[in-house]
Parts: sequence; C-alpha cells; structure tokens
Amino acid sequence: MKSILKVGAILAVVATLAVATMGTALAQTSTPPEFRGFKGAIASVSPNGTSLVLTTKAHGDVTIQLTAQTKYKAPGLPNATLAVFEAGKRAAFLVDANGVALHAYLIPGPLHVQRGGTVTVGGYVAGTSITLASKQGDLSTFVITGVTQVQFKQGTTAVNDGSHVLVIAQRDPATDRLTAKAILVFAGSPKGPPDGAGGPPPPPGKGPG
Repeated sequence: MKSILKVGAILAVVATLAVATMGTALAQTSTPPEFRGFKGAIASVSPNGTSLVLTTKAHGDVTIQLTAQTKYKAPGLPNATLAVFEAGKRAAFLVDANGVALHAYLIPGPLHVQRGGTVTVGGYVAGTSITLASKQGDLSTFVITGVTQVQFKQGTTAVNDGSHVLVIAQRDPATDRLTAKAILVFAGSPKGPPDGAGGPPPPPGKGPG
C-alpha cells in the first residue's frame, strides 16, 4: 500500500514538472524578439559596410551590425542608403537581439547655420562660393546664389583673402550643402555666435555692425 502511495506521489511530481516545463516553453515561443533603440553620433563605418560604431550617451560606443535587409531613411532622400550615414552625423537605429539594425534613421541637423571666420586664400568666388576658416582651422564652404546678399560693415568695401565675415546660410539636410543667404563683411572679427554655431538667422540687414 505504501509503495503504491509513493509511486502515486512521484507521478504527481513528474506531472507537475512536465506541465511547468511545457508552460515555460510555450511562453518562450510566444515571446516576440527583443528590440532596442540607440541614438547618437556615428563614430565610424566599416569599409565593407557591414557594421558601424555609434557613440551614445547612455551606452557609450555601440557596434551595430548592418545587413542587406537594413532599411535606411533620411530627410529629403526617399531612397536613402548607407552612403549618407557618414562618420560625424547623428542617427538612430532600431536593432534586434543580435545587434542587427532593422531600421536606420538619419537625424537632421539645424536647417539654419551661422558661421564666422576668415576667407581662405582664393576662397571667395563672386556669385559662386565662399570658403571660411574658423579659429580652429576648420573649413566651411557656402554656395552663393543670385539671391545671396553681401553686406559691408565697419567701412569695408570688398571681400578679400583674410576678410572677417559672418555667413548666414541654409543647410540642406539631405546633402549637408550650405547655401549662403547673407554674407556680412567686417573690418575685424564678427561679433556673431561661436564658430560653427547654428540657430535661426536674423533678417538680412539686421546683422551686427
């Protein structure tokens, strides 16, 4: 009699464990894949385009895997590819549990830019473009169009090599091209925002000076 009771107890325990195991297996099967989102600045892209390193505030440097199934999106580019996801640009990624990017989104920078600096040697071509060097030596080239206004301040009368200027421009988020809306020429360093600072420009004719 006691043997029968022991066998019954053992069978009950086995049955309980079996049910619990099946329940866990079913739960794992029905759980969707884990997805995570990362946002930051692109530090580098592998030469073969299969991965990139993203510098984030919350997680530091994160390596994100890229495949042929990764979908890329960028403002103004309906058929965006990895080519526009260059080092230095900001982007957001949705990745799966294996670190593979399913979606990649290019984060547009400011649409309006103000940059001060000095005109490089041969950097001003009237009606075409102007290239500035910042105090740190960074170069910025702006496209000049027929509606670009050139304003002379502090007694200046021309744009020459080494002229101190402040350029108010519009940035194309798809190509990063900078189109000058106004060029303010000064006798000394322009009293504008720090080199490279962005923000909405003042109306032409309302610049410093």
